[in-house]
Amino acid sequence: MTATPNFALTQAYQLLQQIVQDLLNAGRRRVGAFLKPELVKRTGGNFNEGALGFAKFHDFLRAAEAAKFVTLTSSGPDLEEWLPTS
Repeated sequence: MTATPNFALTQAYQLLQQIVQDLLNAGRRRVGAFLKPELVKRTGGNFNEGALGFAKFHDFLRAAEAAKFVTLTSSGPDLEEWLPTS
């Protein structure tokens, strides 16, 4: 069974959220430079923001924020990811 694009996107957002949680728990930084390689690793090399409809990883992160899976803040030249607050 092939996953629909919306299902795959939701799964990617959920995995991103889990990675942010894991990094928070470990006291590690949660910036895009660390997150994309972790997404690739945890999907067995199958994460590709282009396949989800995004030109850049930054666009994927912004969409994840708009969908309320993460919250982004500026951290120098990069974006730092947080879990959304209720």
